[in-house]
Amino acid sequence: MPPSRQIVYVDTNVVIEAVDTGCWAALLSKFDVRTVAEVRREIQAGNRLIKSYVLVDKAQFDAKVTVAEVTKVQLAAAQLRTPLLNQIDPGERHLLAYVAAQDQNAWLLTTGDRAAVRAACALGLDDRLRSLEELAGACGQKPAVADWFTKKWLSKVKTEFLLDSM
Repeated sequence: MPPSRQIVYVDTNVVIEAVDTGCWAALLSKFDVRTVAEVRREIQAGNRLIKSYVLVDKAQFDAKVTVAEVTKVQLAAAQLRTPLLNQIDPGERHLLAYVAAQDQNAWLLTTGDRAAVRAACALGLDDRLRSLEELAGACGQKPAVADWFTKKWLSKVKTEFLLDSM
């Protein structure tokens, strides 16, 4: 039996950046990529008339990404753990609520949003956060990602959160 691939949960920002920088296919090949229904809706609801719109291949996404539904109980439980969830968009909120309810040894989480990183840290997920840059590197890719998708940026935000929490 082949070894299972590492599970990686992604938000809308990561999917768009990975597609835009050309490392999405590599991530899909290397990792067991997962997300939640709200993220899938966000990816498909973008305004295609905007010049910078990034088109995510719907057929590829649906074929390669496992999408879970988030329950009201999962959302409520996560919101009780940290009010920071109310400061992030619905896709990130649903993703963090779902991930926080899962087996904590079975996945990695990546995001490029400062408020989402802070909420993830408040949920105790800080050790499981990985940057897009780091995950792409594990695939042998070196995409020119925006600063907020780098390992350095993620480390800085996590450190700031931990220092603010003391």
